[in-house]
Amino acid sequence: MKILIDFNSEKGSAIIELLGFGIFLQIPILVFAVNLGITGHQQLALESIARHGVRSFTLSPDVGAVSEVVEQLTSGFGISSSDIQWSLNCMPEPDCTNPKGIVSMRVNLRDLTAVASLRFVQK
Repeated sequence: MKILIDFNSEKGSAIIELLGFGIFLQIPILVFAVNLGITGHQQLALESIARHGVRSFTLSPDVGAVSEVVEQLTSGFGISSSDIQWSLNCMPEPDCTNPKGIVSMRVNLRDLTAVASLRFVQK
């Protein structure tokens, strides 16, 4: 039995087009959308960590308290605390606990960065 295939014929190509365009091209789009969602979640997490870290430092100027806040928030967002690098900066440099001082916190996770700043207010 000899089977002849006519490649110029349109007969039977709808199934191939459905598989090609409907499934195989949607997989890269799905992967891109999932990666975009993960990156957005991580960026929002970093912004929240920076904002709450600065707030905790202005309420109680203790780096240990900031470290505890960062640990709690990273575990809450499902991010490993060893992947995050953070730093606090004060302006003016020697003492930022005066009423005109500004505290800023920078949080990094791989290529993502978030910065939050807040004026130090004494009660």
